[in-house]
Amino acid sequence: MFDPSRRAERDTLKSALKRLAVHLEREEMNLGLRNRARKEKDQRKFRLAVEVIGCNLLMAKWLANDAKDNPGPPVELYRSLSIIRKADPSRPEVYGQAFLDALDLMSHPKIGLASQTQGHRIEGRAGQPSTISPRPALWDHLPLDDFHPRDLRREIEEGLIILNAPKSRSKRGVSRDAPERLPLPDIRRIKPMRNAIKRLNDNLRRADIALVEAEGGGPRFGMDRDGRPLDPTQRLLKRHFNNGSLEQGGRLFGGFWQHLGRADRLQRLRIDGERVADVDYGQLYLRLCYVVEGASQPAGDLYAIDGLEGHREGIKKLVNAMLFAEKPLTRWPRDTASLFPEGTKVADVRERVLARHPAIAHRFGTGFGFRLMLIESEMLIDLLRALFNIGITALPIHDAVMVAVPHAETAKEAMLETFSHFDGFRDADPDISRGLVKIEYPADYCGFEAL
Repeated sequence: MFDPSRRAERDTLKSALKRLAVHLEREEMNLGLRNRARKEKDQRKFRLAVEVIGCNLLMAKWLANDAKDNPGPPVELYRSLSIIRKADPSRPEVYGQAFLDALDLMSHPKIGLASQTQGHRIEGRAGQPSTISPRPALWDHLPLDDFHPRDLRREIEEGLIILNAPKSRSKRGVSRDAPERLPLPDIRRIKPMRNAIKRLNDNLRRADIALVEAEGGGPRFGMDRDGRPLDPTQRLLKRHFNNGSLEQGGRLFGGFWQHLGRADRLQRLRIDGERVADVDYGQLYLRLCYVVEGASQPAGDLYAIDGLEGHREGIKKLVNAMLFAEKPLTRWPRDTASLFPEGTKVADVRERVLARHPAIAHRFGTGFGFRLMLIESEMLIDLLRALFNIGITALPIHDAVMVAVPHAETAKEAMLETFSHFDGFRDADPDISRGLVKIEYPADYCGFEAL
């Protein structure tokens, strides 16, 4: 994905990008696409756009790790006027008409530095983004041969808090478009939230975090679960709220480690040169439901349902879907039916779940999961602050953190402390904390902490 925060750091790269911008301005005039030069303010915006686009294309080519004369990998971006021209103070500085001008000039057939595809919408699916790809001629202008990610820096953008509108729905209940971003209300409330994310990003930017390169050729670090080359320089986190409300959602997104599978994280991530452990809250949303209700949770595994032993993963998926659904489920959530015996009815399993959890049964089918997600996100931000304050780098993954193996037990204690001292939880049933936090070490790790 296009990263609007990328900027040139090395002077030689800055100079090359400025020369590229001048070249495009000259070609624009020669081709009769403009009759006069841009005003100073507009020229500054145009040259910034060329810089940011150039940095993204360089980084994409470096991550793809392919030959200089091959067509470069596509970078996904949105050209939608609702995003590019939207009058929103949180909109990245690079966006605007000058951004569209730079994209179109670079991909103009008589200039030939890049190629574009136009985005489109497909019924019943999220909007498809546009793409821009470098062409070999671009490397006559930019120093690909000696490029390294340290030649770049990131300009921290203001849009660290994102408020998403409710997703529109097709007749079949499938999300039709990516959610629209809404203006942020009450800047006095937003400011401390934004400052907390800025401090977290500052800590992550300075941290010693590395990813072992992939084997077997292809992209240097492999592909993420969406089929894009992994970018281990992507550490900028943003907090996303849901359904047009600052009381729903609030999870952190943006870190490259969030696009790795669990096994890859444990095998390939390094923090301070050390292998990492996954420390996470278990059965958190159900536990939080009991905390909010002030009720005692039943003994044993909260996902255990009599008669459905051996189908825990299916129960877990169904329970979470029931918490986020706004009405009682009448059909299987995606990829769930296959986790149960053939012929199992969703209504039957739903009723068994409600019977297993009568004290919180009224919370299912009301969208309460988004409120639980807010509690989870605030707990995690408090936890990250506490760990960084004692010198422990922690990488967030919703209800879990990745830490260097020697710090796993400390992180576990901090997670228990965060849970027990979070507002409203001090008088919670102590049984709720039993087995709350678990640690997973790399499968081949043989250190003392894993014994």
